[in-house]
Amino acid sequence: MHLAVADTGLGVSAGTEADILKPFFTTKTHGMGMGLSICRTIVEAHRGRLVATARIPYGASFTFDLPWVAVGPVIKFTASTMSQTHGSQIVPWQSYCTSLWKAKG
Repeated sequence: MHLAVADTGLGVSAGTEADILKPFFTTKTHGMGMGLSICRTIVEAHRGRLVATARIPYGASFTFDLPWVAVGPVIKFTASTMSQTHGSQIVPWQSYCTSLWKAKG
């Protein structure tokens, strides 16, 4: 999947494209510099890639790509499905899904 968002605002300054996605990088006086870093981390956690690019003469473009992965059957989340039996042990739902994801990848 590919998603691109672009604007015609102030944009990304030349030379900051490589830094804009790093933690604590900000151009704002009171900014924390965490927003785009968190976005990058989430996209990368899903085996994707986030890229920021300056648009000449104005604006910025942010694109991200995520792999198209078949994840198996859709499971309705209820109190009883938050933990699933996995072999002879009870495994937290997140660990169960992670093990399925790794097995497919």
